[in-house]
Amino acid sequence: MTTSHSNGQRACIVRYQTFADPHVQREAVALRDAGYDVEVLCPRLDAGPRREIWNGITITRMPVSKTRGALAQYAIEYTVWFAVCFWYLAWSCLRGRRHDVIQITTLPDQQVFAALVPKLLGSRVVLFYKEPTAELVATKFDGRVRGLLVAWSQFVARQSGRCADQCIAVTDRHRDTYLANGLAPDKVGVVLNCPMTSHVGASAPAHIENRFVVLCHGTVEERMGQRLLVEAMDLVRAERPDVLLVLTGAGSFEAAVADEIDARELRSWVDFRGFIPSDELAALMARAGLGVVPMLPSGYSHLVHTTKMFEFMLRGVPVVAGNLGATVDDFPDACAYFTAGSAASLAATLVNLANDPIARAAQAERGRAAVEHNSWDEMQIGYVSLVAGVRPAERVQP
Repeated sequence: MTTSHSNGQRACIVRYQTFADPHVQREAVALRDAGYDVEVLCPRLDAGPRREIWNGITITRMPVSKTRGALAQYAIEYTVWFAVCFWYLAWSCLRGRRHDVIQITTLPDQQVFAALVPKLLGSRVVLFYKEPTAELVATKFDGRVRGLLVAWSQFVARQSGRCADQCIAVTDRHRDTYLANGLAPDKVGVVLNCPMTSHVGASAPAHIENRFVVLCHGTVEERMGQRLLVEAMDLVRAERPDVLLVLTGAGSFEAAVADEIDARELRSWVDFRGFIPSDELAALMARAGLGVVPMLPSGYSHLVHTTKMFEFMLRGVPVVAGNLGATVDDFPDACAYFTAGSAASLAATLVNLANDPIARAAQAERGRAAVEHNSWDEMQIGYVSLVAGVRPAERVQP
């Protein structure tokens, strides 16, 4: 979707994430192509300058850090980010540079109130819920703390949604949680968190040292299921000793996964590489016979899709995934599903596909067709319409 003229309006995307994030870039490009003068407000987490123009988009990097840490660290960093954004958006209004549309992208939900001054002066505020916060919190904490934080997260999500003129969720099930939390149905739209298909080609599956490669990449957290996948490999090796699982990524659960590999004496069958550069990951995908998304079942995982699933599909790698609600709803035959949380079911699915190249090829084709039909190249039209407020809040269909 492109345009050759400006609509005379200014748009700002606020996200507590580096501009290198492809989600930030694609949304900014979509609004630019729709005629908006786009500015992205993000923390200065990389070596980029404080302000620059990238493909006609103004990038303003604020002097705020973002680190992984304890709850108190998160609270401090979110508070600083909120204060900086509130000041910048308010100051823009005072300078006569008020944005006509401001998209606040979670996390955190409460940063929507940073746009309060421009909203009072007439700006349209859109809240893009990228994560179901209350459900995510429930996977990170235990006991009474979890109950308090979940209740607080639900309260903040409700009040944040009421403050915004338009809300966007990433799946129908995700949207339903906000409706159940008191938001009006006509206020919450859905834009699937799908990838861009441009410049992505299919991979030709190959082998590493005569091994059949199974790949799992991404953030290493307990909820993401890497330890379950290691447990499944303990069963797979008995039937297919040539299978090699390559695990990549970083996170707070790395040590636990490494300990599981050692406890099961699986170093010859599991290659845990930690974080690797994107070009190295792309090379691994070209060698993968199967891609695995082993996310554990939870209130969170039933509401979202994972980026890694789409990356596999785009490159022609057949995907093995747990039968989680939103994924099955939107992609009923695009993955080979196993019973989420079951190592035995996962192992059986891996062995069956490893033994059947025809089934793997068919699965890869179904995945590629599904992701092309639901790609960002199609979804961005509905996304821009929701941001601009020119259509009712509804499920965006390509």
